[in-house]
Amino acid sequence: YSSLSRSPPHLHPTTTTTTTSPTPSLFSALKRSLSPASFSSSSFSSSSSSSSSSSTAMSGSPSTPVGWLRPASTALFVCDIQSKFEEHILAFDSVVHCAQTLMTTASLLNIPVFVTEQYPRGLGHTIESLDVKKEGVTVLEKTQFGMCTDEMIAALPASVDSVVLCGLESHVCVLQTAMQLREKNIAVHIVADGTSSMRQFDRVTGFSRMKQIGAYVTTTESVLFQLLGNAKHEHFRTISALAKSHAAAQIDPKLPLSAM
Repeated sequence: YSSLSRSPPHLHPTTTTTTTSPTPSLFSALKRSLSPASFSSSSFSSSSSSSSSSSTAMSGSPSTPVGWLRPASTALFVCDIQSKFEEHILAFDSVVHCAQTLMTTASLLNIPVFVTEQYPRGLGHTIESLDVKKEGVTVLEKTQFGMCTDEMIAALPASVDSVVLCGLESHVCVLQTAMQLREKNIAVHIVADGTSSMRQFDRVTGFSRMKQIGAYVTTTESVLFQLLGNAKHEHFRTISALAKSHAAAQIDPKLPLSAM
């Protein structure tokens, strides 16, 4: 406490500070360090190399995953869009339209489609407006929440390293499917306007949770144009028209709320 009672040093006008001149040895050391010889080519080489490495790190390694979608290595998963959910799911019609658009695109680009039905005896089958009987569509029943049953994994082509995922519900079956796929090191693209829950809070929390495990949250139109890749694609006009039709159908104000 005695030290606290003393007045601060700056209040003593008689206090002086003595500055000691650098010794000759210090001047010599400084002179040597600033001599031309000290700036050797190896020093510049090291600095240049360090700068180059830093620049490469900033620009990103070519192997950094960025979420490209290629038709030859992509599958579409449509999760539990069933008749009994129609009256309970937020923006159900919008979700169905997204699934229709994605399934049509998948058919054009020869992308395999996998559709699941959660306990159909009690919850009904996939809504009739989704044509699950067309070629290239595999329909599987399940009781577990995630879509990746043993049967599903056995049917999934070995070439698939990315899955476009939509359906119900964001925070339960869709989330657990994303977790299963990420455990298998498969990239997951969650279609935000094609995925929903009964409550908006659950829906957006599901998106946040999936982003935590490395899933990409995207939109139907974004997926369509990623899969096309080029306006010169043979199906560009057809899929572009699908995108326009889909955009016109997105009139439900409840669905486009933040997915962050």
